[in-house]
Amino acid sequence: MRSDLFAEAAEVDATSAFTLQNAKMLKVSFGADILARQGSMVAYQGALEFAHEGAGMSGFLKQSLTGESLPLMRCSGQAEGFFAVGEMDVSLLYIENDRLTLNSHSVLAFETSLTFDIVRVEGLSGVGAHGLFNVVVAGTGWVAITTVGQPLVLEVSDQHPTFVDANAAIAWSAGLRSSVHRAVTLGAVIGRGSGEGFHMRFEGEHGVIVVQA
Repeated sequence: MRSDLFAEAAEVDATSAFTLQNAKMLKVSFGADILARQGSMVAYQGALEFAHEGAGMSGFLKQSLTGESLPLMRCSGQAEGFFAVGEMDVSLLYIENDRLTLNSHSVLAFETSLTFDIVRVEGLSGVGAHGLFNVVVAGTGWVAITTVGQPLVLEVSDQHPTFVDANAAIAWSAGLRSSVHRAVTLGAVIGRGSGEGFHMRFEGEHGVIVVQA
């Protein structure tokens, strides 16, 4: 059997624990365990086991109160595995003794060297918007996120505050100060996806925001 597909879609060599197989698929070279979104496993070669990963009682209560869900599975073994979510694009971020805030719907996988917690975006008093409770991962390790289309990365400073549609903000430096604002007028439709007239304001130094289309 011959096909150009065999060369174009061949498995890539791993360059780290997390490697992009292509724009829409993550390759993981297993040594230590990882946490991945439930249902995201595409294929694996070797010995790999999967188990439901709870968030503990504290995490369970936060998920119940906020309505925010982060369905994870623990993947362990000696193998190479491939993970994806539909047609979503995949991007990799490496955190070094730092913290990163993520939209929970965009989490694909992360190393277990990182801890995670569910937090509420600042400035939400009286606002009932869904999706404004997010996940903070902390420590050192790889994180894989998914986006609708190729993402945009914006740098933030106190001199240049950045405003983003509430559903377009995928990940941002945890050190940034964030707040949520309603549209200036009741009839304003300023964002692409929120449908509620909310936008987020970010301020701080040496921070970045990952934005999806």
